[in-house]
Amino acid sequence: MRYDDWERGVPVDIRTDPIWSLRVYRAALYMAELASHDARRLVSNPVTEGIAGRLVAATASIGAQIAAGYSRMSKKDRVPFYERALGAAREARDWYLRARIELGDNTVNGRIATLTAVAKVLVVLIDRSRAVQLH
Repeated sequence: MRYDDWERGVPVDIRTDPIWSLRVYRAALYMAELASHDARRLVSNPVTEGIAGRLVAATASIGAQIAAGYSRMSKKDRVPFYERALGAAREARDWYLRARIELGDNTVNGRIATLTAVAKVLVVLIDRSRAVQLH
């Protein structure tokens, strides 16, 4: 599924919410959708069947934690949610690496690259939010 096709299918109520302006949030939602599709392939192989649910849970958590943090009024209050999103992104990368046997190198490398980009943005958001706390 291409990103542009996916984005057009996202309900308008989500696309018109202010959080939609965060590219990292959109990327997290897209990754959760991709993981759901990937999980269907993973459950067909007994070796990777157990990874499917964990992968879906980890990727779903990224966007959910970003949304919960974004909804906090102070940057200080956002940090724990963004940290949990970062942990979920790193966890998802780990599950994808383990899924390589079924999904293949190209798919897994692309998914890991996107999750790494998400993680890098979250690190910046966390650092900026913590910097506000110090002043």
